[in-house]
Amino acid sequence: MVDISGGMKAQFDTSLKRAQDLYAAGQHHAAAQEYERCARIMKELVSSAVSVSVQRQRLEKARQYLELAKRIRAGETVAVTSGELADDARQRQISATAMRSAVKTSQETESEEDFSSEIARLIQKAPVKWEQIGGLEQTKSDMRTAYALAAATMPQGVRLKTSRNLLLYGPPGTGKTLLAAAASNELAATFFNVKVSGILSKYFGESSKLVSALFTEARSRPASLIFFDEVDALAPSRSGNLEGAETRLLSAFLSEMAGLESKGAATLPLVIGATNMPWSVDNAILSRFGKLVYVPLPDEPARHAILAIQLEQNGLKCDAPADEMVRLTDGYSGRDIEKLCAEAAEIMCRAANPELSGAAQGVGGGRLRVRPISRSEFEEALRRIRPKSGHSDIDQYRKWAESSS
Repeated sequence: MVDISGGMKAQFDTSLKRAQDLYAAGQHHAAAQEYERCARIMKELVSSAVSVSVQRQRLEKARQYLELAKRIRAGETVAVTSGELADDARQRQISATAMRSAVKTSQETESEEDFSSEIARLIQKAPVKWEQIGGLEQTKSDMRTAYALAAATMPQGVRLKTSRNLLLYGPPGTGKTLLAAAASNELAATFFNVKVSGILSKYFGESSKLVSALFTEARSRPASLIFFDEVDALAPSRSGNLEGAETRLLSAFLSEMAGLESKGAATLPLVIGATNMPWSVDNAILSRFGKLVYVPLPDEPARHAILAIQLEQNGLKCDAPADEMVRLTDGYSGRDIEKLCAEAAEIMCRAANPELSGAAQGVGGGRLRVRPISRSEFEEALRRIRPKSGHSDIDQYRKWAESSS
């Protein structure tokens, strides 16, 4: 059996040197993250070991680097020279205690592999482009400007506060996820789409570990963007009655975000949060986002664009005048308009294909007849699909923005 892991060993050596330099420079949080990366690389090297004894050595080294990172995070003073790990001769004579640690580490590796699978499921392709999002021109401009400023090299003597971590807030269905996806696509970044309520429900006891593993994975990539939807779920109560798992999740999130703030402005990953209820987001979380961006309900030009996109991309037409459709959808979000167009199309299909409701032909067969959606069918869809946000909701966003500025 041939060990072909030379490339990964080179990565390990580079990461170890970086960790030692960061610790020496007093950047302890960043050093701990780099030692965790050393441990992860060493665990990956286990599968390519040429013998069982080498596997055990690498497992033990991974365990020691994880322990080193843990002690650094706890504020302990540690030695990070080349002698920080036991020499190979000692490792070849692993004691019974070290053997038990190796077994435990192997179990931890399996657990991390489970997280890796879950994290892989969070990665989504982001084919969305800015021009495919109807309206929101000011919001898109704010986001692109923020990232351009963060990545730009400032003239000598000039210091500007830039924001790489953005919080998108506004009514539901206004396109916050699409905006994050478009940003990741433009930046050629891996897009991690995380619904906070989802990881809380599925990984309630281990959600904090999942978040830490997520940031570790994101940092290992050349460019990445983590999108946290429903960030208000990170701290659902301001009364201090958080459960233990919720407290650990919040602490892990705040710690990882603080680590990003300590790095240079051009460092990835980037983080975008989203919430429909910004007034429910804990102040500690809000403080981790350098810029708050309002995503409003679409105005008239935006509704015109969204209606055109929803009809044309599905090969549909409508006999109702465009200006009238725009006027009648005042107060509708982009998602509301999407549902509205789908409902109007279904009403049209039932009228154009009366046999669809026949019991004898209820399943399969036949070619669907399609015609333009009539004005009356569009109006019927309007009666069935109502906007989710009212004027009082919009006033609440305005008042919160004024109080937070």
